[in-house]
Amino acid sequence: MTRENNSTVQQLTEEQIVEIGTAASQALQNPIYAIICEMMLSESMKAIDAAPADHIKEVMWHKQRRQVVGDVFSNLKQMVGHAERILAERQEKNSQAYKEAKHMDTQGYGLNFGGAQQ
Repeated sequence: MTRENNSTVQQLTEEQIVEIGTAASQALQNPIYAIICEMMLSESMKAIDAAPADHIKEVMWHKQRRQVVGDVFSNLKQMVGHAERILAERQEKNSQAYKEAKHMDTQGYGLNFGGAQQ
């Protein structure tokens, strides 16, 4: 994600990030998304191949379109990954093992304060 997108994501709540990640996952799994991306990539490649050698601006424009398609895909994947990390952290925090370890830490059990190792 770009820097602007990253700062925007930092302003969102965890719940909003999870909702966005879920929507991004649904978009990636939707067959129409793959069809549209494939059409755009195919059209741009045909335009690049058909462009005369002296039409550098036209070729660069179509190469940029291809890059945008890749960037959209990458951003969607990052949104899904961010949401998955939040959900995994929540799941870990709700696990019994995490709760027991947290309780033991507050009791002082199992902590080594630099003394001899056992």
